[in-house]
Amino acid sequence: MLLLRRLQIPPHLARDVYSNEVYASLATTLDPWLMEYGVTRLSRLFDCLEDMHAIMLHLAAYSGRVDVVEVAIRVRGVSTAMTMLMIDLAAWNNQRLVLDFFQQHPHAIGWTCSSFALVAAARNGLTDIIVQFLHDQFPSVPSTEDAMDMAAEGGHFNMVEFLHVH
Repeated sequence: MLLLRRLQIPPHLARDVYSNEVYASLATTLDPWLMEYGVTRLSRLFDCLEDMHAIMLHLAAYSGRVDVVEVAIRVRGVSTAMTMLMIDLAAWNNQRLVLDFFQQHPHAIGWTCSSFALVAAARNGLTDIIVQFLHDQFPSVPSTEDAMDMAAEGGHFNMVEFLHVH
């Protein structure tokens, strides 16, 4: 438990998207706990450590742990801002199961993403999987110049073309 007390909510980095090292470190610390206790003790963990609910939601979006998302939302709920952050993070790390979860569940009414989700997915060249999904689900979120720039920097020219058209 002492090791878990040192965990902090990961920072959001603008241009560099998210820090893989920070999320890998979270996974290294929390995955063994989840392997040992599963999701049945998450509620108790949330009661013991103030930021653990947010930290677990970050980890779940990053690693595609829909089981953790389900329990965390059932136990404590989730704000619109956290939902948006999780969608952004899942898009960045190619976690389609998390995106599908929010699309398919009632609490997702009014769910949204920021243009950052498109930027993050574009950076990774996830045209057919994530960007198309985001575009279909959130047609009001514009394809930004940043998304096109990130796709071009990554050499994902099909992505640049897709974003330009849409």
